[in-house]
Amino acid sequence: FGHNFVALGFVLALRPTRASLLPVMATLGGCALILIGVMDRWVLPSLARAAGPFDVNEAITWLRLDLDNPVVTLRWTALYAFTQAVHYTVWLRIVPEQMRATPSPRSYAQTYRAFLRDIGPWIASAAIVAMVVWGAWGTRDIIAARTSYFRLSFFHGYLELFAAMWLWIRGSTSMSSRGATMSSRGAAEEPPP
Repeated sequence: FGHNFVALGFVLALRPTRASLLPVMATLGGCALILIGVMDRWVLPSLARAAGPFDVNEAITWLRLDLDNPVVTLRWTALYAFTQAVHYTVWLRIVPEQMRATPSPRSYAQTYRAFLRDIGPWIASAAIVAMVVWGAWGTRDIIAARTSYFRLSFFHGYLELFAAMWLWIRGSTSMSSRGATMSSRGAAEEPPP
């Protein structure tokens, strides 16, 4: 659960503004609504109806949420799903938006060129091949593909915690100024669409 909140710290560290507080406050509010039961009417029936190879019972087992009260267990399972969704939204949408050099969104072509510039063509090619292979594997055996993905990605939580410590030691103001420098550099490299 904990590493899902590290991403929200990055939102505040990259751009410490009132607007950056919105996703943090919305997430905390959503967590509170789930934990105190306000969302039970909508969330619990959805979790109970989930079918397929990865259902709510599998999630409860995987999360090791063997609590005495089944309603509280389902709330914690829903909380995990919610914070995971927030976590991916932050890293895939909010942080890139905050670091964008232009006021308008990048085109797909500009995004791809920036991706290649950031990690190089060899790593980009390997990542694309891995995504295709994992997707194909998932169509054949979703449980094995999911389990393997989680095993492989498990370390990223530690990377995020390390990055959070780095931000804390360095101070969020230096990260904000670094982001502004990166943005001004990016503006020179990449014209608006």
